[in-house]
Amino acid sequence: MILRALALALLVGCTAHAPPADPGPGDTLLRYKLAPFKLREQATLVVKSRGPALTGEMQVALTGQLDVEAIGSKLKVVHRVLDVTQAEGSGAYSTLGDGSRVDLAKLLREASGAEIVDVRGELDKAASKTLTENAADKADYQGVTDAVLKLPRDLPEEGLAVGVPFTSKKSEQEDIAGITLAVETGTTTTLRGVTTTDGRRLAELDLAEERVGATEVEMKGLRGGVAFHGTSAGTLVFDLDAQLPVSLRLESTVTMELPDQAITIETEHVATYTAI
Repeated sequence: MILRALALALLVGCTAHAPPADPGPGDTLLRYKLAPFKLREQATLVVKSRGPALTGEMQVALTGQLDVEAIGSKLKVVHRVLDVTQAEGSGAYSTLGDGSRVDLAKLLREASGAEIVDVRGELDKAASKTLTENAADKADYQGVTDAVLKLPRDLPEEGLAVGVPFTSKKSEQEDIAGITLAVETGTTTTLRGVTTTDGRRLAELDLAEERVGATEVEMKGLRGGVAFHGTSAGTLVFDLDAQLPVSLRLESTVTMELPDQAITIETEHVATYTAI
């Protein structure tokens, strides 16, 4: 159960960056609108894990709703599941912590949550923890909805020019399933272009990220190093006029080396967003 929690924590994990910079003239700036709005999200998630105690696969397809309200200079995003059309798990993802068979669809339908983000989608962890929607402990697997039902995170700090990569770097301590690691993150965002579709200006961006972390822990009586290396790449389409996401596709691979074993987790997350 601890290893599965670790896998889900890596799905939910996010990066944090410096405060927004002023965009240069003529640049394309991406920001969420600071106003109430609702989005219907169609999302799929595929997780494949390999390791001595965490080999398995999970496939999820669901429809969710994001209810967003402005609170000062931040946004409160509340998510809930409307429908689950696929929920399959094998290997390590087929059971609960007590070894009983998991009803993944039922757990996902009952899941909900909320978070506080800024207009770039950067998570405010401290404020999010205090929300009443997050007061109850989540059941096993319900963290999946936190990973997929959300606004795309960490829009670039600066305005973008077509074809010019924007790179940001961050060093911080991250708590992943109870393990604190020093994490170095490098993110590159490139504006592929802006097209007009049905009167909407849509920006298409290429996303790439690399995360490297390390620490020392004692686990199962063994003391040794813990290290992980993660990469992700994908595409975001963003409506510049509505200031809302249109679609997101991300593929990632994380290798986690523990004192007694190594785990590799591959994920594919695809989402489309519709204003309602």
